[in-house]
Amino acid sequence: MIEGLKLDVPGSVLQDHARARAEHHEARAAAYESERDAARERETEVDAEAEAQNVTRQAKLSEQFESDRRRHLRRAQYFTAVVKFISEHETYRFTPDEIVELEFVEATRW
Repeated sequence: MIEGLKLDVPGSVLQDHARARAEHHEARAAAYESERDAARERETEVDAEAEAQNVTRQAKLSEQFESDRRRHLRRAQYFTAVVKFISEHETYRFTPDEIVELEFVEATRW
């Protein structure tokens, strides 16, 4: 009897996929870094105006961009480790949740 759904993925496919996901996340991190830097410049100007008017500012967009940048860097590191530590000559068995974690499919609520 088979229990649950398990998906077999050849190591070479997993390695290629992980490499592509690492590159994607590195590119997204770089884009968010640029957005963060631009937002910081704008915020400096707005902060000076707010201080002159004695107004307190709330959340800064640059902080959200920095958070997104770090999240993508962590994901890039994760996928880089997958590439480094798996064997392309093995077959790996994953649960549906692991397939989502590995970004073969987008996480969704059914």
